[in-house]
Amino acid sequence: MEHTFHKPALSHARGFVTIATGDRHYYEIARNLLRSYHLFSRQPMPFAIICDQKNDITSEFDDIILIDNPFKSFLDKLRLPELAPYDETIFIDADCLAYRDLNGLWRFFSHCGDFATMGKSFPFGTHGWFQREDAGIFRDRVKFSMICQGGVYFMRKGKLDSFSATCRFILDNYESFRFPTYPSTDPVDEPVLALACAVHDYPPACNYKRVFCYYPICDRVEADISRGWLSYRYSSKKRTSLGRYFLHWSTAQTRGDMYRREVRNLERMIDSGFRPPRIWEIRNRLTDCLRLFINMFLRLIGK
Repeated sequence: MEHTFHKPALSHARGFVTIATGDRHYYEIARNLLRSYHLFSRQPMPFAIICDQKNDITSEFDDIILIDNPFKSFLDKLRLPELAPYDETIFIDADCLAYRDLNGLWRFFSHCGDFATMGKSFPFGTHGWFQREDAGIFRDRVKFSMICQGGVYFMRKGKLDSFSATCRFILDNYESFRFPTYPSTDPVDEPVLALACAVHDYPPACNYKRVFCYYPICDRVEADISRGWLSYRYSSKKRTSLGRYFLHWSTAQTRGDMYRREVRNLERMIDSGFRPPRIWEIRNRLTDCLRLFINMFLRLIGK
């Protein structure tokens, strides 16, 4: 595996990373993510790309990490623990667009372990993607069951050798484990990382539904990047969510009309030199505070 940086990674630095391998479309959506981040962030941090080639798109990123023999699928995300370019790195899937300053994501990982997902953990025998008896040779080491969403991960560089080795072992012996929600024998990154997190006691930082929208499971999504507006409702919720950080489209949706419209709006904003007014972020922070108050009130009354 080759690691190449066209700019040196900063020491004691935070930054973001995404992945694009194979088809050029993945590079294009990775660039859209990068540009949306720069549009909304007034103090952008380094943003790297893990990829299998250099091209005109990768030149826009601060750091390039070239890998040999990529899976050219979501399984490339299993290399993240060993490839994290910064002292603290947040990975965001290439099929995402920012709708506010993504630097606000760091607060969700301020008290987590050296690797963190966004999802939920559960006591054994309740919910989750696996139970203790599903964990194979790790059955006496797993601390909890969990689910997570693969749109965002957090890593601390240089502290994940053992975790990375566990991920490789689970991947190489995938059929030895049971993931009832994923009955196929074809490995998927999310259950592999979830089981490794349970082994190494890395619970999720928070529920991803507090942070971003996952398009495929929503009843309704209204997005207008030219207004910094993102509104959606999950099928399991009665209330509409506002002010989240980004929209995780899924690869299929990045080929659809709505995504292409949002990218055209993004490009027009960049070409015109438009900068989102501060009132947009103030609106989002007020929404955060209101949401926190509502959630506390609902817990207080037992709903």
